[in-house]
Amino acid sequence: MKHIIRFILLITLGFIASIVIAGIAVIFIKGVPVNVFIDKLLKTDFTKLITGFVILSISPLFALYFHIIVHEGGHLVCGLATGYKFVSFRIFSWTLIKEENKYKIKKFSLAGTGGQCLLEMPDLPKDKLPVVWYNIGGVLGNIIFSLLALAILLIFNNGKYVSASLIIFIVIGLFLALTNGIPMKIQGISNDAANVLSLRKHPEGKIGLKLQLSVNAQCQRGVRLKDMPEDWFIVDDDFRPSDTIDAGLATMTASRYIDIREFDKAYDIFNKIIAPESKAIGIYVKESMCEMVFLSLLKGDEEKFNQLYTKQLEKYINQFKSIMSSKMRILFTIALLHDNDKAKAEEIYNKLLIDRDKFLMKGEVEMDLDLMKEILTKYQS
Repeated sequence: MKHIIRFILLITLGFIASIVIAGIAVIFIKGVPVNVFIDKLLKTDFTKLITGFVILSISPLFALYFHIIVHEGGHLVCGLATGYKFVSFRIFSWTLIKEENKYKIKKFSLAGTGGQCLLEMPDLPKDKLPVVWYNIGGVLGNIIFSLLALAILLIFNNGKYVSASLIIFIVIGLFLALTNGIPMKIQGISNDAANVLSLRKHPEGKIGLKLQLSVNAQCQRGVRLKDMPEDWFIVDDDFRPSDTIDAGLATMTASRYIDIREFDKAYDIFNKIIAPESKAIGIYVKESMCEMVFLSLLKGDEEKFNQLYTKQLEKYINQFKSIMSSKMRILFTIALLHDNDKAKAEEIYNKLLIDRDKFLMKGEVEMDLDLMKEILTKYQS
């Protein structure tokens, strides 16, 4: 309800601002007398004006939502067509998953992404793993629907508002197609075309991508990292934090080290990712810093904790605590080991215990609850 009220207020303010700006332009630039401008304004048919303004304000939002759904749907269709298995389908923070042969909606988000379609790769040899169609499916979806809108615009006799809305729809669709079809990094994250080029340049990355997708799938099904095959989590000492797939595997491996209580090994990996020279993308740096905060408290390293736990990181942790159980674990550890506030720590633990089924990554939730219980037990003894 708050979002709807906010949207209506924004539309209203935008409409008023448009009239004010138009008035200033007409009076001061064109030299039209104030009384003449007001007289024309009073004779204006505001019903048509407001209708047009609302339609043209809503059209970009509708087009953006629609094209994000189409983009992720393109990944889904092309992935399933080449042998992938469905895992989850996310638009903004709303995520469709399949649990126990039933489809459910949960909330999850990833900084820098408007949506995400996660599938599981087919069990094939490295040289036969299909990666191109899965990656370009989103771009194809945006192009196809933009062309359909263009055909409607050119063939049918549309009204001016419909024509304007179709043009907006086409522009946004082509913009998404270009920003995903031309190799680039957006907020440090490789887009679809960049992923295809990287996998062609480094074919071994196909295995890395397959492992990441497999780990995500198993985690969503409730399997903990410690219970997954050990050979999924082999990271070379010279892994490249600047490479999306390498960094993803490294953070998963470090998280598994936490699950099996090999904290020093986890610390070393995360420390390498947050190093300035690593050139790792922002999301992996932030996630690694979060885990370093947790590990520094376990090690009793207050200096490292104070260095890492900035206002920005605190804000990031609180932003995602309702959808990522690891953030609840970190806040729990801060309350218990840094603030010595056992009551607050227990409150965080009990909340996660109650809300455990609301989280997308079920395996991660079980790991975090187990860690929190263990830390609380040691604190009390």
